[in-house]
Amino acid sequence: MSRILLIVFLAVFLILASMKRWKLAIGAVIITTGLALFLLYGTVGRLDEKNTETEPEIENVRILYSNSVKGLLNDPEFRKMMKTRYGLVVTGARHNGPDTAADALETADGLWFSGGLSARRFAARHTGLPYPARSVFYTALVCYTWPDIARTLIQNGIVRVRGHHRVLAEPAKLWRLTDEGRTWAALGLRDQNGPVIIRAAHPGRSDSGELAAAWIALSRTGEEPPGTGRGRDVLTELSDIYKKMGTPEPSSAALFNQYVKRGQWAFPLILAEENLFAGFWREFPTYRDTIENGVRMVIPDPAMRIDHIFIPLTPKGERFLAALQGDAVRKFAWSAYGLRSETSADQDMPPLFGKVGLPEQLRATAPVPPPETLRELVRSATAGE
Repeated sequence: MSRILLIVFLAVFLILASMKRWKLAIGAVIITTGLALFLLYGTVGRLDEKNTETEPEIENVRILYSNSVKGLLNDPEFRKMMKTRYGLVVTGARHNGPDTAADALETADGLWFSGGLSARRFAARHTGLPYPARSVFYTALVCYTWPDIARTLIQNGIVRVRGHHRVLAEPAKLWRLTDEGRTWAALGLRDQNGPVIIRAAHPGRSDSGELAAAWIALSRTGEEPPGTGRGRDVLTELSDIYKKMGTPEPSSAALFNQYVKRGQWAFPLILAEENLFAGFWREFPTYRDTIENGVRMVIPDPAMRIDHIFIPLTPKGERFLAALQGDAVRKFAWSAYGLRSETSADQDMPPLFGKVGLPEQLRATAPVPPPETLRELVRSATAGE
């Protein structure tokens, strides 16, 4: 608008000046300048009002979090979004699960658990929490392997291709090879002399490791263990399986780190959260080529779902929770870190996800055994330590 007024003013001024009507020209200058100032003042006022209405109040929020969401919380794009859209400057530190000390809770606005098991145990130990726990994202346990091994598993009828995904259709065949002490070389992989086995994280140190033990038991029995008959036998078998794995990593994130960095010969097949590759790709650029061209996903059918639980402790924690449930954060969490939500199925699938083999949706999820069953499974899996 101001440009139009300037053009009109110059045109009128030049016309009047050419006619030597200087008084009228000066008058036109005064009138036009006043009108321009009036419009400019009105525009600035409206912009100030608009900024006052939309700019959120800035607050610091301290979150205690699980290691698996460290990358997201420290991501510069996520932090910028939280500040500009929701007025929150996020700080925090890792928590100690259900054993988080009371003095750490005094300065925290909320706790983020990357597993429902730890969240429930924490809530059971801290009764009377001011706000209810909420599920904000979810993921699932999947198998990670390498192209040569994936092809070998397909050729042996253990894995099947469904569309663009690889599915662990016959886990019983895989466990039979493990029980017989077969090696990958016996399946046709030259120089791959390690035993055929799925490696998992320590079952007593993380939710993902505990659920991995539950999935292994379920995949060997087809029913909820331990129970009658076959369900009881699997307890003894779990101890043998974990001995064959060797020294387990403390968490799935640590296991995936070793899997990528040490490669196919050291870690042919592992069980870990499906979204780990996305965060690793984002955090460690030097391994992007390895992930894009080497990492391949095999989906258990059914898979074991892992819920991300957030427990607010203060009104600021509630405000942070509301931000996590916003469309912008959900879209970013899915596209950048592979964290699913109620809306992720409606969003575009990044090319990297399809290349690795992540499915757009989980077809089915396995039931999580009750707490007493999980405790017995963990005791059996760690009996050899």
